[in-house]
Amino acid sequence: MNLPRSGISRAHLRAISWMGMSLSDADFGWGAPAFMGPALMYYSGFVYVMNAPGKDGALALVLSLEPESMPAFREVFADELARLEL
Repeated sequence: MNLPRSGISRAHLRAISWMGMSLSDADFGWGAPAFMGPALMYYSGFVYVMNAPGKDGALALVLSLEPESMPAFREVFADELARLEL
């Protein structure tokens, strides 16, 4: 079995929600940040879901996947979005 650095099979995907964190409300003296997210992503197979900057309800996804896993993720993600839009 070909394992990524996390030691977990590429078939696994861990989604972590940061939607409850008010990241875009931080102000360090120069206004709201353009983006806030994880500083480092050591392992593959993680998806962070967070509120995108702005107040329109958009979401931002930060992915850490092996390059060969991206097409499969894109396909499944697009299928699920299409299903939600019905």
